[in-house]
Amino acid sequence: VHALSYPLGGKYHIAHGVSNAILLAPVMRFNEPACRSLLAKAYDRCLRGDARREEEKSAAVIQRLEGIVKHLDIPTSLTEFGVPKEDLEALVASGMEVTRLLVNNMRTVTPDDARSIYQQVL
Repeated sequence: VHALSYPLGGKYHIAHGVSNAILLAPVMRFNEPACRSLLAKAYDRCLRGDARREEEKSAAVIQRLEGIVKHLDIPTSLTEFGVPKEDLEALVASGMEVTRLLVNNMRTVTPDDARSIYQQVL
C-alpha cells in the first residue's frame, strides 16, 4: 500500500493516509492468497470466529476494511483528485521504484500487478 501511495502524494498532493486508504482494499485483495491464514486469524480474534472457511473469513476482513474506509467518507477513486487514466504508466513506474517497501510485501509485486491495482482505483 505505502509503495504505491508515494507517487500519489508526490505528484497529486494526496495525503499519504488518504492514498493508503484508497489503495488498501485492492492491495489487500492482491495479497490475500499470501496472507489468507493471517487474515482468518484476525477474523477469529475480532469476531470470535465461526464455522466459515478460511477464504470466507479472509474475504470478510478485507470487506470490513473496505467498509471502514467508505464509512469514513474517504474517496475510493483517484479521479476525485484529478488523477487522469493517462498517468497510469507513470504511476506504475514510480510505484515500482519504491523497492525498500515492495521487498517487504508478502507477495512479489510486478509492474502488471501494480497496474491492475491502480486501475481498480482510477
